[in-house]
Amino acid sequence: MKENLRTQLEEYIDDWHCDMESYESAVIIGKFLFAFMNYLDDENLSERTLRRYQENVHLIGMFETENACNGCFYPEDLEIVDTYEFEYKETIAYTKTDIDYYRQTWNKLKKYVANKTYETYMEDLEEMFEYLTYANDVIEFTQTVRYLNIKDLKIIHDLKARTEQIEENYVDYEDCDSKATYNEFITKAWDETVAVYKIIDASNLTEEEKSDVLKKGKKLTDAFYMLVNN
Repeated sequence: MKENLRTQLEEYIDDWHCDMESYESAVIIGKFLFAFMNYLDDENLSERTLRRYQENVHLIGMFETENACNGCFYPEDLEIVDTYEFEYKETIAYTKTDIDYYRQTWNKLKKYVANKTYETYMEDLEEMFEYLTYANDVIEFTQTVRYLNIKDLKIIHDLKARTEQIEENYVDYEDCDSKATYNEFITKAWDETVAVYKIIDASNLTEEEKSDVLKKGKKLTDAFYMLVNN
């Protein structure tokens, strides 16, 4: 669920909200259920069972958003909340098998909450969203560097190679399967950003020309530091 995560979330919750208050609830609940579905992915369920659970999770999110109060959502409430079975039966045409799967989905969800398993999965999901937050900073910085008015071809070549490394290592986060691997890629991007920063700072550009790119470089290195040391 990493690819285009923010877009996926917006599309997933699209029919859950009708105003800003319900939108805020939908985002919070949607993120929580995205993390839950990542947990289900790790449960080695059959493809058919996983698909049925995912369909039910979407309905649960819609029901929970409709009943949320002032954008508030507390996972622990799911242990005691009514399972919206009445709403389920009113929303779709169902069979006994459908009801059984719906109840199984709730059992999985309640266990996920009761065991605090959601804490780890939510932490991982928030890291993915944090990654996306800084993606624009990476692009903005590398593009600014490429359009600098530098005459020295050797420096231009060096900067081009380094900015490509920054983007490559940052984007490759998508394929990371562990926090350690993720940190390795981000650290490489961080090192290259520091190198670019130093090259620009030592160049013969005017202080005004340097100012914007150095400011963006500092912002990016600070972001990488936070990502690695969080």
